[in-house]
Amino acid sequence: MLSLRRENSASANFLVSAAMWLVIGTVFGLLLTIEFVFPDFAKGIAWLVFPRLRQAHVNTVLFAWLSGAMMGIWLYIVPRLTGRKIYSELLGNLGAIAWNISVAVGIVAIMNGQTQSREYAEMIWAVDVAVMVVLLTNAFNILMTIHHRVEPKLYASLWFIIATVVLFPLVYFIGNVMWAPPTGALVGINDATVNWFYGHNVLGLWFTTGLLAVIYYIVPKQTDSPRYSLSLSLVAF
Repeated sequence: MLSLRRENSASANFLVSAAMWLVIGTVFGLLLTIEFVFPDFAKGIAWLVFPRLRQAHVNTVLFAWLSGAMMGIWLYIVPRLTGRKIYSELLGNLGAIAWNISVAVGIVAIMNGQTQSREYAEMIWAVDVAVMVVLLTNAFNILMTIHHRVEPKLYASLWFIIATVVLFPLVYFIGNVMWAPPTGALVGINDATVNWFYGHNVLGLWFTTGLLAVIYYIVPKQTDSPRYSLSLSLVAF
């Protein structure tokens, strides 16, 4: 690990750990593929039975890999679009550590049969609490950096990042039914409705908005040309 206060260290730690999780998620995917062809491949190994491994794979890819990488990129581009260093590298690094520990605990628990058995919301309540803490501290860190910016323009990437870090903690709290710790679920059709409000918005109000911010930053950088239209950016937002 880099120094917890060194510039860009929080971004680097999120990205390096996400790359490691990508390898683990890919191995899980390979094992699932093998089990499709050879159903008895992991016979007798409870941790590797298909239902557990499938949940572990999904959560590894969604949260440990892609979410970690996305947050790492935000911590890299926000200072460059605001003219300010990230508000707190220490807070960002503590977030990276807490994120990796919490999702690791959640994934191991799933493979051990401890799950809330709801799509994209399988991780147990204690892990949900840790995830929420990281989401909120990360939001605070990013919003404070934007608040103290010296660049007067508020770039399109920042619009999408602001919306994402404000809205997704609400989506996560509601979707994981965090006010009901024993089950993390409602009853009947109400639970199906809430679960898929959450399931769709993991994509719509987390990955879509969060990665559009990355695209709006990378494309002008790589093409060495300004964004084509501010008006179209507003329509897209």
